[in-house]
Amino acid sequence: MGTCRYQPFDTEQMVSRLKDQGVNQLYIIGGSHTSQKVDEIQKAIKKNNLVISVVVMPSSIDNDIPFFDKSFGFETATAESVPFILAANVEAEGCELGIGIVRIMG
Repeated sequence: MGTCRYQPFDTEQMVSRLKDQGVNQLYIIGGSHTSQKVDEIQKAIKKNNLVISVVVMPSSIDNDIPFFDKSFGFETATAESVPFILAANVEAEGCELGIGIVRIMG
């Protein structure tokens, strides 16, 4: 179906397409904004008396989703930040009383 990072979408049209294509399971991957949209989708499914299971998989590089130990994106964000942290460390050690600052998220 695609992605919609902070883009408005027509929930009724989406649910209609799910119905037309005979979809009975919908898997959604996303963060807090996505979670808000999932509620809209579930309400539209119920309103149209459809039987579609909706599964949400949390995704957040901040790893700040309640009740989940680790979310999609966190491992990648952590792994990708290591070279920058190491480079900042080298720069900081290159001068007396040097400080390296790396801002990763937020």
